[in-house]
Amino acid sequence: MTQHLDKRIKLSLDRSVDRLPFDISDRAEEIYLPDGDPAEKLKRKIKVIAETAGEKFDEFTENIPLPQSQESDTNLNQDLKIKSLDKDSSEPSASAGTIALASASIPSSASASATAARTSSSPQGIYAKLWHAQGEIGVALDALNIIISSYQTSAIQGASSSGAIIQPSNVQPSVLPAGALKCEYVPKALPPVSTQVMNEKLALGGKNHHLRSAADILTGGAKRLQNVMANEDHFWAEALRLRKNNWCIVASKAGGPHQSMYAGQSNRSSTGSHLFVHYGFRDVGSMYGDRAYAELTRNSPLTQETGTGAGVAKSIDIVIPNKTEKQIIMSLVQQGSHQTEGSGSLRLRGNTIHTQLLDAQCTLFDGELFHELVNEARAMTNNVSIVDNEIYLAVNDDLELRISYRAPSEEELSLTKLRSKLNRNQRRESMSDQARLLSGTSDILRHVAQLIQHRRHRQNIKERSESFFKGSRPGSGRTTASFGQIQQTLAQRPMGILNITLQALQYLAFSKRIREVMSRVTKNLRHNWWEPITVYSVDADLQPLSRNLCVLSDAKSLGVASNRTKEFGMGSAVAISIGSGSASFIRYITRAYPTPCVILQLSDRPSSPIMHLADFEKILKQELTTRMIQRICEVANSITTWTRRIPELKSPEFIIDIDDRCVGVFQVPIHGTAVSRRAELNGAAQRSIGHWNNTTIILQLDMNAEKGAGILLTSSQGGVSRTRRLSLSSISKQTVNLLREANSRPDGPAQSREKSTAVQAHSTDAMNDFRIWLQHVIMAEVESEKH
Repeated sequence: MTQHLDKRIKLSLDRSVDRLPFDISDRAEEIYLPDGDPAEKLKRKIKVIAETAGEKFDEFTENIPLPQSQESDTNLNQDLKIKSLDKDSSEPSASAGTIALASASIPSSASASATAARTSSSPQGIYAKLWHAQGEIGVALDALNIIISSYQTSAIQGASSSGAIIQPSNVQPSVLPAGALKCEYVPKALPPVSTQVMNEKLALGGKNHHLRSAADILTGGAKRLQNVMANEDHFWAEALRLRKNNWCIVASKAGGPHQSMYAGQSNRSSTGSHLFVHYGFRDVGSMYGDRAYAELTRNSPLTQETGTGAGVAKSIDIVIPNKTEKQIIMSLVQQGSHQTEGSGSLRLRGNTIHTQLLDAQCTLFDGELFHELVNEARAMTNNVSIVDNEIYLAVNDDLELRISYRAPSEEELSLTKLRSKLNRNQRRESMSDQARLLSGTSDILRHVAQLIQHRRHRQNIKERSESFFKGSRPGSGRTTASFGQIQQTLAQRPMGILNITLQALQYLAFSKRIREVMSRVTKNLRHNWWEPITVYSVDADLQPLSRNLCVLSDAKSLGVASNRTKEFGMGSAVAISIGSGSASFIRYITRAYPTPCVILQLSDRPSSPIMHLADFEKILKQELTTRMIQRICEVANSITTWTRRIPELKSPEFIIDIDDRCVGVFQVPIHGTAVSRRAELNGAAQRSIGHWNNTTIILQLDMNAEKGAGILLTSSQGGVSRTRRLSLSSISKQTVNLLREANSRPDGPAQSREKSTAVQAHSTDAMNDFRIWLQHVIMAEVESEKH
């Protein structure tokens, strides 16, 4: 046994390096990769070999025999096993040498065969060579089992006692003697301290890394849970706020509320995972068939991280099915100009859920309104046309109304935002008078259409109300409603919206032209007449006034227009006041039903509708001329002393002839040579008059002058007439004082004409000043005729 001590085989068992965990569980336990089954391990090893070898696969496998030589090598090993068993155990060295020689000869032959024919570097070749290696390992294991089986403990004990080796009868002879193989435990040498410290640092760093990752996971989960709780609180707070704002919120399962809310169905689920907001108008009497339900949704975490663009995350959002942002836009177009002004109060896009619901509600409301407008437009025979989503309504030859149902453009929205930020004065400066008038009128018409629609909704509720017809049931305790009351209630339905709109616009255009005519007629008088001329509007009593009571009434006594609108139509009264007397009062009323017209309320003639502007202008001029001539005659007749220079002068009484002229005849005495000269000129006619000269003064009002209103003064004597135009421009106080001095002392005719020409200056509005001025100009003409 001692001779074989140098040939002992030592097996070194080293502990493998500790594996590092790839994850840590919630319980802080390390998780390692599973080893897997042998097939999986084999696949991983093949993959590693193939990736490591690459193009040098043959260099790694050149010492492995091919699969063709596997059978011959196995037979050779089996022969060696049989020979080793047949030989005597006393020849271990020879047997070992034979085995070593045979074993040494095997790799050389295998190498030669591997060099002769090499397989490709495909996985199939790797599998074949691995199976060959497995066969060789099996042969080696068989040989090792034979050697170990020959070692018997009893033989070792007998040999130690007698000094000889005793071979049991049932034990097969072994190639190696008993006790030749030993197993010794050789501990692995410890690495250096620096390496140990580094390994500990790496292990500690790995643990810290995994613990930090686990802490981050736990922290992130806690934050997400906190956000979920906060979002839920905010979600339900917003839902409760909507409920407090009287929005109807219903709960339903996925798919929306399929059952109608107001149809009396009780099979609708009262609970569910989805919340819907009803923003329709069925509860206010709307018959529009669109079902309006908006869904309240919770925002996803990604949406909350991005926010709404302003850095604020929204945990609640609303999904509106018909969120088209359309609205009714009314525009008034003036013919012959490119200026188009639409509704100035466009709806701006809201950011909150409440404003979004209001916008969607208005969109639905405007959709119903436009649907009704289209139906009315199709029933109209003239003045209307429909193109796509626009309605064109011709008011007259100068004005057109466009009604469109569309989303406002960005330019219109930006202009609306800009105007909303301006104050009243800045808004006036940014728009012209015509544009402001058109825009304001468009807004009023749109609001009127919406109010009419509200009235229809209220009427629908009243008709559908069960209590309205409950009284007609037999046995009811309430008073039975008569058929006339029902018909009266049903007759209160408003008329067509387009008809009312067209009527209002026609009335507006007609009133505007009436105001232009009135301004053009009274312009010169308001600037040059000595008395104040006031044009103002009063509350119109739509019932015609009595002929004997043509006086100005106050607003309280005339505030009953709304009670008779159906009979007379809407209208307004305009009064023209000349001075302070009631006799110089002119009043007319503009009506819109059935067609726009104007009615002059005069005390001396019957009132009749006037539909043509030319007729109204002509009649208004005649009335103003009559009133002015009457005032001039009143002033002329109020003069008691015309002049002190002619004591014998007989002053006339001015009257108004059929041509609306103020006529008066002065009798001036003639003395001396003047009589003979007049006799020679006039002959027998002058002799029949005697010693008096008749001078006819005719005063006529001229309102068509470009320089202002004036008086045409015509003086005639003996067939000779002369006409002068006297301007009604105001006379200053200084001029009136000069005239008073002129009347106090006698002057010649030349000086009188100069003063009459010099007094064409501005005068005051007082009656005395006009009287002095009129007296002076008339006496200047009379004295000129005398001389």
